[in-house]
Amino acid sequence: MAAGLGPNRRLNLEPPQPWLHNSVMIRQVFAVATMCLFAVSGCTLAGYPSPVSYPFPDDTGSVVADVRSSGSASRTYEVFGQHYTTLASSRGYRETGVASWYGEPFHGRPTASGEVFDMYALTAAHRTLPLNTCVEVRRLIDGRTVTVKVNDRGPFADVQNRIIDLSFAAAQVIGLIDPGTAEVEVRALDDGESCG
Repeated sequence: MAAGLGPNRRLNLEPPQPWLHNSVMIRQVFAVATMCLFAVSGCTLAGYPSPVSYPFPDDTGSVVADVRSSGSASRTYEVFGQHYTTLASSRGYRETGVASWYGEPFHGRPTASGEVFDMYALTAAHRTLPLNTCVEVRRLIDGRTVTVKVNDRGPFADVQNRIIDLSFAAAQVIGLIDPGTAEVEVRALDDGESCG
């Protein structure tokens, strides 16, 4: 037995392993980079981005967007091989079908209208209504309503049933977040009629 070593100790004759030193260094660099990222991002670890605004119901219990309707010329566009033609006017539009909602993955991205999508604004995506049309969306099961501005195109999933995609805020108003979809009636407001 070597001098100075107890009965349960062995003399380490193996060469040092550089990968062990490198992995410790990599973990330390990763930890520092992660802390810097959290500091720069305002310490947001999870959840939704900070809201731009939050809608509150008016005296009647309805929530409405603060924009004006406008008509536009029709045009044809293609998504996933399917062609859609926008309506020249929203006058008289009324449809019953399924509403869905979209939020965080699209927050901050440009919409079809050129606006930046704000999941906390009262907006919606529709395949054929003119952009900037204001519509009232009424949930059929309980009559809750929200008025939104169409500023995007969609929904493009389940196109046989879904007729409108609501922003997170609009979906929250009519109780659409947990179920994800619901039967609704969509009614376009008259041209020039204020959303709010």
